[in-house]
Amino acid sequence: MSLSKEQKGWLVVGIVLHKTVAPVLRCFVEQEVTKLYNHYDNTFNLKTLQLNQVSADPELKSLSFRNINDNHLVPNKKNYNYHIYSPLDLAKLYLTPNVAKCISGFDESLDTSAILVLLGSKVSLLTKVHHTSPSHFALIQRLADDVRENVRNEWGHYDSTKWTETFFSDCFDKLRKLVSNLGLKDGGKTTLDELDEYKTKGKHILNVI
Repeated sequence: MSLSKEQKGWLVVGIVLHKTVAPVLRCFVEQEVTKLYNHYDNTFNLKTLQLNQVSADPELKSLSFRNINDNHLVPNKKNYNYHIYSPLDLAKLYLTPNVAKCISGFDESLDTSAILVLLGSKVSLLTKVHHTSPSHFALIQRLADDVRENVRNEWGHYDSTKWTETFFSDCFDKLRKLVSNLGLKDGGKTTLDELDEYKTKGKHILNVI
């Protein structure tokens, strides 16, 4: 079975997106959500959070408490269990119900699309903790939005006419920019090197499989 060059490019980007980049982003999300959980917990004691506290705080009030504690089975929001027991529970509050119900941990159940939503400007997790460099986290949000819209979503809705060599190269550039701005140890060199290797050799590897 032969593959077109467009199909090979699509497959290689899918591999690096899910195998190389997603684990790095997942660790970063876990780190940042944990910071946010501790930030809220210092104010509210999240494990005993009550409706009146949620109602009085604009940020908490905007979250989807339907996504935790089997609250989707409770018809009246006044009777929800508002306790947030873990950073994972907190992360679920920022996602749609259909996505949140599939997540069992900061593992592969937290897929690439959900990771990028949590990092992006729509959710703005990164602006809710008092970081020393808000402009840096605003940049991460913009880069995550770019990857979600122009790499992950394009990959998820394959159109052979788009997968030119230029588009293939642009996907790697967008992934590199996001990873390199996370502030990883050694600047994420191991991940960036792997991205470069897949960019230059990935299609050839598919030829010999």
